Amino acid sequence: MLRSVEWRISYTPAHGDPVENFYLRALTHAIRYDRITGYFTANSLMLVARGVDALVRNDGRMRLLVGCTLKDEEVAAINDGSEL
Repeated sequence: MLRSVEWRISYTPAHGDPVENFYLRALTHAIRYDRITGYFTANSLMLVARGVDALVRNDGRMRLLVGCTLKDEEVAAINDGSEL
């Protein structure tokens, strides 16, 4: 399904909402999501939560290698296994 979509080389706000136009479209059909980034926040994951939910429903897996800035309550939620 991902190969049938015409993807842009880049996604910026000038072309519309990158979350809607790229992340949600891609994650909805994906079975794997690997990401390496130097900056990451829990808020960015919240923005694509619907796509991550679809990824999980597809029996997909997500691997993140990130430098992140999390608040204490966010770390506690991860450690507790809190649901979205």
